[in-house]
Amino acid sequence: MSQVIRLNYEHPLIQNFTSKEFTLENLTWGATQDQLGNIYTVNGAGLLKYDGNEWTILAHITGISIFFDSISKTILVGSINNFGYIHINDQGVSSYVSLPDKLKQNKDIGYVWDCFSTIDGIFFLTENKLYRYKNGNFKIWDSKNKFHTAFAVDNKVLIREEGKGLLCLEKDKLFDNEGSETFAEKRVDFIGKDLVEKNQFENIDFTPIQVWHLTVTDNGNTLLACTAKGIYEITKYGSKLICAEYENIFTVYKSKLRPNPYYASHAKGVFAFTYENGKFTIAGEISNLNSAILLIFGDKKGNLLLSSQSDGIFYAETSKVDFNSKHTDVNLVHFTEESGLPDLKLNYISEVNGELLVLTVNGLYKFEKKVEISNLSLTEISKLRFVKYPEFNPFSKYGDGQIYKPIKPDKEGNLYITSTLKSGPQALATYIKNKKKWLFQSYVIISKNIINEPNEILNRMRSGITKALKQRGESGESKDGMAMSLVHINKVSLMLDYAGANNPLHIVCDKNKPDIKNAVLFSGDADKKILFEIKGNKFPVGIHMGTPLEPFIKHEIQLVQGDVVYMFSDGYADQFDALLAKKLKYNQFTKFILESMFLTMEEQKIYLQQKLNEWQGDIEQVDDVLVMGVRIV
Repeated sequence: MSQVIRLNYEHPLIQNFTSKEFTLENLTWGATQDQLGNIYTVNGAGLLKYDGNEWTILAHITGISIFFDSISKTILVGSINNFGYIHINDQGVSSYVSLPDKLKQNKDIGYVWDCFSTIDGIFFLTENKLYRYKNGNFKIWDSKNKFHTAFAVDNKVLIREEGKGLLCLEKDKLFDNEGSETFAEKRVDFIGKDLVEKNQFENIDFTPIQVWHLTVTDNGNTLLACTAKGIYEITKYGSKLICAEYENIFTVYKSKLRPNPYYASHAKGVFAFTYENGKFTIAGEISNLNSAILLIFGDKKGNLLLSSQSDGIFYAETSKVDFNSKHTDVNLVHFTEESGLPDLKLNYISEVNGELLVLTVNGLYKFEKKVEISNLSLTEISKLRFVKYPEFNPFSKYGDGQIYKPIKPDKEGNLYITSTLKSGPQALATYIKNKKKWLFQSYVIISKNIINEPNEILNRMRSGITKALKQRGESGESKDGMAMSLVHINKVSLMLDYAGANNPLHIVCDKNKPDIKNAVLFSGDADKKILFEIKGNKFPVGIHMGTPLEPFIKHEIQLVQGDVVYMFSDGYADQFDALLAKKLKYNQFTKFILESMFLTMEEQKIYLQQKLNEWQGDIEQVDDVLVMGVRIV
């Protein structure tokens, strides 16, 4: 017997828009909503408005930041060398108003990283200046070192300045905040209201240890830190370990219905405790639960949904239990793969618009029927099943989100080719790789109407990557980027434009070809073919410590029939041999290319693979290997 389940997907949880809808880049750096429900976004090519029916391009700017000022009901916008606001006329038509024209000196504004407002005006932040606009006039504050982040909390403005700490804007002057020197070399991503009201900062001496979660207690003056060694109490006077009975405390959950108890999850289950006036007391443990719990979610009656590390999800009827003994049995319902979960590992519970959702390694899941779980009996809860939300991936037609669809030549005969390689830690490199594919594809698609030059594409990609990773060249931040070769070949004139980021380009041609400017020449043994190596810039697409942020250089090379263009990752040259554990290196790779030039392209591919296999022997391949050759015919 089978059951047909029909789900209502008329109102999806998320609606995706691609560049097909708004005709600009896919890369969106910020979004906000006004009091009428209109959505405004900024991306690398424009300022956009969505009124619920259609997208409108308000300005062709490289947007970075956007903010809705609830005081003036105005949308503020920051971009590169520009900032302003959205004006709505009497007919309801929106337009972008640029403010730098009102400045006496409006050159080299730079990146406007943030925009916000207080009762004193609207503010725009760059690395070198803070601009305030009020009643048609500007007030400007200069950075002595470099501004990093700014915060408007309770109508007070605080700015982190590198090398100094936190500055407070009072009576139109920037003052140092007492005790904030610790932030001179440390990032600040959040400032709470209490700190602003006291206008002082205490440097809390806290044990260097893995902290999994922070919970604010009811009085708002104390933090409970879930750590690998237990629970720490953190106040302005310092920190102390208040619970050492359990290690690897992952999270603390505060009951919504009563001041106490709190619930804490750890590697072997959940325990309850009371915390009042600084006194910590363990109330009891769920004795019939033996699983690592990573997340606790409470329903409206005080029962718990528990996300485990590798055992699915548990429902615990804690509302009917008084934890007055160390070990307490609790009625449990166990959701597993038989309940519709795709896997027992890492199922995270969340609530959106009153509906319970589960984030899994295989997508988003929900209950088969929309129910209020707190109104059900344990028997009814045990019969609930999970079903998957419909997948919606704007790039799903290309595969797994990484776009592999070939780029076709445009009407002018232009052909775009890219060779990329990852760098940095593997986890972050995978993220960069996914973003790289998406970033590059969107720029190539849009470049048919906007840009054709590889160096400008790399410049724009770098702008997007540094923004996405919040890279500003500071110590302690992500320093990852991409090495890349990008060429643009006009199939009619055979003119090749090349730009590279830590990645060269090789061109093999007849020995009578004129020298290529800024290229290194290699000759083969037969001296019938020569190889030119054109080096790109010696920095990646991203921030590189110690290197000035210079624009990428474009190299122009006139090709002729018979020339072969090679692009490659570093995997071939970095492969170790089986005897001496030495790298093959680029000189050997170049030699292999030259000595196989008499072969067809398919035969050369086999030859290069054979040479690599002979060199590698039984040693495991150390990196991805990519070699791309294009013969001009």
